[in-house]
Amino acid sequence: MSAKSKSDRAKLAHQKVEEYVKNLLNQKAQYVDVTQPVEFALRQKYDWDINTDAVARSLVEAAKVRLRTDSTKTAGQPPSVVPVPKQQDTTKK
Repeated sequence: MSAKSKSDRAKLAHQKVEEYVKNLLNQKAQYVDVTQPVEFALRQKYDWDINTDAVARSLVEAAKVRLRTDSTKTAGQPPSVVPVPKQQDTTKK
């Protein structure tokens, strides 16, 4: 699929990034580390910013993955017969 206009290319790039992040969080894609010289060159050449909405969406997706992983780990375990005392909140005085 080739994009003709600038807005089409931006939409296509957005879709690819969303797909990569989702696959990364689901551990279906490997993290690609960028070396410092390449990072510096890219930051000098292109405008960039941190999208807080995207960070928030990523954190929500990561929480979903963590919750799903935690629930599958404990799903096969029988309930404990040993009573476990509740932990006290040590942050309050």
